[in-house]
Amino acid sequence: MDHSSHGASGSQDMGSMDHGSMKMFLHLSFGDALFFESWKPKSAGAVAGAAIGLALLAICDRWLAAMRAVLEIQWAARPAGYLPTPSRLEEEKRLDDTIDNSASSVSAPDAHASHGRFKRTVPPLVWSRDLTRGALYALQSLLSYLLMLAVMTFQGAYIISIVLGLSIGEILFGRVKYMGTSGVR
Repeated sequence: MDHSSHGASGSQDMGSMDHGSMKMFLHLSFGDALFFESWKPKSAGAVAGAAIGLALLAICDRWLAAMRAVLEIQWAARPAGYLPTPSRLEEEKRLDDTIDNSASSVSAPDAHASHGRFKRTVPPLVWSRDLTRGALYALQSLLSYLLMLAVMTFQGAYIISIVLGLSIGEILFGRVKYMGTSGVR
């Protein structure tokens, strides 16, 4: 093994190690690998195309967040296995009124226990809903990590396009998240 190229100390200077073509500072030059070693946009058009694709991914991230919120609102409005019939709604209202009236003379837990009704603290596991919830969350996490990896290239055009895409996505879909809290539908 020849150590002559490593200088007098016999070891390579850590400050001069070559990290390939990746620049560890904010820049606008071409040739950074995006997601894969083989995908290196090397022209202005290729970088612009990658930036547009990243902006679309960012918009999709905000769209997925909004769709998750819409589903949560729908699932909250329709508990699993609940079919609202007029007689069931009337009976629930009567029981709620009875519990409210008796709560003044009896402590609240006793009032609920006397009618055999306990308020559930955790919603039941409903496979169709929870598998959908998990799949959407996994997809949104994947998009978030892909966007994070693009930002870690320090390519200024990618960062700007991601921020713009997130902003556009929030403008288009952000208000949907607040539909259930504001009462506007």
